[in-house]
Amino acid sequence: MTQFNINLKEINEEYKIEEDIFTDYDWDYIKLIKIIESKLTTAEQIIIKMYAELASVRKVGQILGVSQSTAYLEITRIKNKIKEWL
Repeated sequence: MTQFNINLKEINEEYKIEEDIFTDYDWDYIKLIKIIESKLTTAEQIIIKMYAELASVRKVGQILGVSQSTAYLEITRIKNKIKEWL
């Protein structure tokens, strides 16, 4: 019969779950999401989320049926609002 020497303290330390599993980046991201959802209008939320998803001012403009320059101005305006709140 084989005998194992098991140290529960070492096992618990190895698999210890950190109290705060979020990094600073995660908290910044969470703060950004809260700002978008609580302070932007519904239209602004849709536009900035489309831009985040598509990563293209041109595509956002096409979907909204506006020129690229109009889409660019609106996205820039929304981004500046968010920056003020950060």
